[in-house]
Amino acid sequence: MICNPHIQPTIAMVATWPTGIVHPDQQEFLFDIGVEEILAVNYGDGDIVLGFNMLVQAYLMQPQRWPFVIFTENDVHPIKDKMGEFFEADADVICARYPTAGREDAWLWPDSFHSGFFWTRREVVRSLRPPWWRWQYNERGTAHIGCLCTIFKDRLEAEGFTFANAGQARHEPKPQPARRVLRIRRAQ
Repeated sequence: MICNPHIQPTIAMVATWPTGIVHPDQQEFLFDIGVEEILAVNYGDGDIVLGFNMLVQAYLMQPQRWPFVIFTENDVHPIKDKMGEFFEADADVICARYPTAGREDAWLWPDSFHSGFFWTRREVVRSLRPPWWRWQYNERGTAHIGCLCTIFKDRLEAEGFTFANAGQARHEPKPQPARRVLRIRRAQ
């Protein structure tokens, strides 16, 4: 199916951590392409898996009048003059390409998927049981294996859905919470 918010009732679900706002240029782009409503979801603590699960849950709680949805993060900004092919792509899930921190291989394949800005249909999202997003860990549970986007994509592909990436966006990454081990010793 081709993404066309001008003729398909479309809502945008925006993950707004840490600022809680949808940037004006993002609002303008979404309304210009025909999105009828934007729902901003601030998931507070920076847990992206929790945030995306909250976005999907909030979307599925919306009226059935929104059969199409754009999911995006507030730090991914579509580049207007480079999004034409996004609206011509034909797939069940269409995402815009954007720079991904530390992932030079992120867009090697025509069906590569990352979740910063993507369009889909309600029945695609409903086909998965929650949690919709999740991490995979190494055997000790001390490190993530792969990208949470790939795990989401693999689950949907197993259901027979198709993916495409098209168009381009800017990415202004959010600060990431520090992961470290701190040793504190009792004074002697």
